[in-house]
Formats: sequence, structure tokens, C-alpha cells
Amino acid sequence: MRSYRRPHRYTPTILFVFLFGFMVPAAPGQESDLSFLSHEKRAEEIDFVIRQIDSVYVYGRRGIGDDEWNRRLGIIRSKIDSAENWNEYYYALRYFGMLIEDGHFTFPDRGYYNRTRIFQKTDTLFPVWVKAWKDGTVYAHRDYTGRIPENAKILRVNGRSAQEMTLIQRSIPCWEKDEQVYYGPDESDPKSWYNLMNFLFMEGFKAPYRVEYTLPGSERVDTAVLAGMTRQELYKAYKKHRQRVKGDNVWNLLFGGKTITTRKIRDRSAVMTIDYFWGENMLAMLFAHKDKRYPRKLKKAMAWVSRHKIDTLILDISNNSGGMTDNVYLTLNYFTKKTVDANRAYRVNDGNREKIKTVIRNTPYEKLFGLTPEQHERMASYVDSIESGEYFTTDMVYDVRFRPAPELKHRYRGKVYLLTSEATYSAAQLFAQYFRELGIGLTAGRPCGGYASISGGNSQSVGLPYASRFVLSIPYASLRNDVRAPRFEYDSVDILIPREEFTCDDWLAGKREENLSDRFIGQFRSGTLPVVEPAPQE
Repeated sequence: MRSYRRPHRYTPTILFVFLFGFMVPAAPGQESDLSFLSHEKRAEEIDFVIRQIDSVYVYGRRGIGDDEWNRRLGIIRSKIDSAENWNEYYYALRYFGMLIEDGHFTFPDRGYYNRTRIFQKTDTLFPVWVKAWKDGTVYAHRDYTGRIPENAKILRVNGRSAQEMTLIQRSIPCWEKDEQVYYGPDESDPKSWYNLMNFLFMEGFKAPYRVEYTLPGSERVDTAVLAGMTRQELYKAYKKHRQRVKGDNVWNLLFGGKTITTRKIRDRSAVMTIDYFWGENMLAMLFAHKDKRYPRKLKKAMAWVSRHKIDTLILDISNNSGGMTDNVYLTLNYFTKKTVDANRAYRVNDGNREKIKTVIRNTPYEKLFGLTPEQHERMASYVDSIESGEYFTTDMVYDVRFRPAPELKHRYRGKVYLLTSEATYSAAQLFAQYFRELGIGLTAGRPCGGYASISGGNSQSVGLPYASRFVLSIPYASLRNDVRAPRFEYDSVDILIPREEFTCDDWLAGKREENLSDRFIGQFRSGTLPVVEPAPQE
């Protein structure tokens, strides 16, 4: 089963669009030739989306209580009802993210409206790249017109509070968003809707932009009137001035960069960093659903650990946003001989029944879980007996357990710490759960970025009745068999390393949090960490 994450990582679906989107131009939706929707049809489409969440999504309302659900739904209805044309309607659809608390459930359009040619290169946007403090206060990062100085506090734009707009913006994305994760100072590029430039654009604010701001150290409110810039002009300026991330290039975009790296930190202590649970060849994973590179790289890394006689290992998955669950089990194989529950759940309907059977058939149940080919096929065929809207759990047919290989060269028998953070998600989070359940070692850092109940990356595409440009991409599988008793809270860690506390002024002056891995290694070298015992192998 595939399992992917989040907007700040390149997922296989995004890569597919990147690679082949230019081959098939995005045609205008059918709705462009029709009159705009009546209020009744808009209400019908809202109800349609809600039904899909309630009946197709594996976790339904994902722990949102009725009162909160109705409050958020009221905001969505108000936004959609006030739309006066198709574009305003498209923009209002993004508010559905308020009802989705799952980075695998992407609606609408994975956040990039330009893919459906709703955003245009010639659109006029607010010409200031901003950064926002954790309370939503907005500061100028770069005014491309040269009028507003860096670090000036932006109070209002065309009369509306910049802080209020930022807080609304943070409430909209699809992933878990209950204040655990703060995504930092810099906004995404002008092609993405998730920034102040496009918030203003989609909320109908037009140039000229009247900006009220204060300079650092001053309470006097100054005003500047800014002309807009086109989306294309801003994107070129953004690419020129943004800070490039190490490894941010086309090769790493396509092939995933370095999956597993190792380095010694003492004579017999080392860090193994696993940044993805897939190998570097994305194309094989996209088209063949196979990943031969990850097992080879993992074996090579474990051989390095054996050769250097490492007795204390830090497994760093703090920036691992997911991958293939098959590789999670292959990795566990090197750290335990214990079996562990590996049952999964699927929400079946007539639109995904064949997909689920294909997913089951493509999962190596014989190799990882000890099923015979006949048992494997019986499990897939059993899906046909499940009524639409009901759950199929694999333990209805067989109790599926991961069974490590009895003998495995380079299996590790020393002490292990597992480092996680808010960026640890999806399949990486599954690995962290198994790590704790099997007693392999101690977890450290900060809790993973997703709720303890983890959906899978396999999804069902459901088109909207009227806004045909948009498709719901709905996860129908869970990575654990927990749909009867889901946990919509964060897993804890054994050794918490809280975020560093510093003031907004420090932040504006350029201070940033020390790398989590470096902080943990510093504590390890200082001898202040709890002692971890080697995991029992049986």
C-alpha cells in the first residue's frame, strides 16, 4: 500500500502532473459554457461533498464534533452562497479544507489552482512576499515594488486585518491543524493558493493595494499604495530571491534525492537518516508500483552499521513524510524478530471495489505476512461480499501479522533511538508506531504530524456534479485496523524535545530554531539522555 504526505513534499501524484501535465492541456471545464449555478444547485453540490466524506472517506468526520462540524460547514455555505460567478465559486471551494483533517485527503486540486487554469499568469496580485509569526502577525519579507521596508508589520490591506486573514488562511488546508504544527515564516510561491497574495486575490481585493504598516520599533502607522504585479512577474521574482533548499533540483524532484544516509558521531555510535520510505527511482514506483532500490539501499546501510560495529544507533525519520508501507516492514525486519499485527481496513463502495482488490493483490502478503497464494487471492475476492459503504478488514479473512525473516544478515542488536517530528507523517508514522509497540527502543523529538489513526495514500477520485474541474481524492484505506476505535490525537514520544522559545524580535532578526537532529545529537553526546536498552529480539 502506498502512503504519502504533505504539501511541502513532492508526492508521486504531484510528480505525475509535473512530468506529464504538459502533454495534456487542461481543457476548460464544462461549466464554462453554462450559466452560473443557482443557490439550490450550489447547496446540492455542498451536500454531495458532505455525503462523500461521510460515506467514502475511511475515517468519516475524523473526530470533529457535531457542533464544530456545523460551525465550519456554516462558514463554507456562507462563502459558497455569496459567490457571484464561477471563479468566486471555485475559490470558495477551498474552504472545504476546514472539514478535512488528513494530508492524504486533498481537495480541491491539491492546492494549486493554476493546474486547472483558474489562476492565470496575467492575474494581478498583491506584490509583497510576507512572513507571519505564530500568532498570525504579518511582516513584510520583500516588497517587490520597493516601497515597504523588510520587517515592517503589515496591519491592514485595503482595510482588512492582515493578521485576521492569515489566521483564516491557516484554518483552511486539509491536513491536521490544531496548533501542533507551525509551518514557519515564509509563504509558498505565487502559484499556490496558500499565501496572502492569493488570499487577497481570491477574496476579491484588487489593485491598487492600500497598505497600513508600522516600521520596526515604531507605533506610527504609515500608508503605502501599491500597484499590483502579474502572477508571472512575481513568480520570477520569487524564484530569484527565495532561499534554495539543499538538494532542490530537478533530479531530486524526479528521483527523490538521498533516501538513506549514515554517519558516525562517536567511535561506535551513528545516525541513520531515512528521508523517505521509497527508493530514489520515482518512475518505477509511479508506473510499476514496485521499489527495488529501497531494499538495496537499506541492506547497504545496515551492512555499514555491522561493518563499523555500531552499538548505539539513532534512526532519524524527523523529515520523513512517507512512502511505501512495504518498505516500513522491510525496515522493521532489521530491528526485530517479533511478529506484529498488520491488519488493515478498507471502506468499500461500488466505485472503489475493484481498486481495493487490486491494492490487495499488489501487496506482497506471501513475502511479508506468510499467506499462501490461495489465501492471498481469497482475501481479494472477499471484498466482493462487502456491502457498499461498509468496512472490509483483513482479519475478516485471516489474521494478518508481519513475520520477520528468522535469519537475516546484518540484523541490528544494539541500542536504538528513533527521532520524529511534526514532519514525520504517513508511512513514517506507521514505522514509529511499530517501533514503540515492539519495544525496539526509545522515541525522541516531537510527536508525528498526523493523528494516530493513519489513512493510506490510495484514494478514490470522485468528480463534483457541477464544478467538473474539481475532483475529490478520497482515501478509502487505513494503515492499521482501527476504524472501529480510531484515535484522532497525536502519538507521544518518550523523550520530548520541545520547540525552542524565542521572541518575535529575535525571529525578525534572523534567529531560527536549531535543527532537531543536531539538538538531539548534542544531548546524546552530553550524556543527558535516558539510557536505552537493546531491544529483545524474540
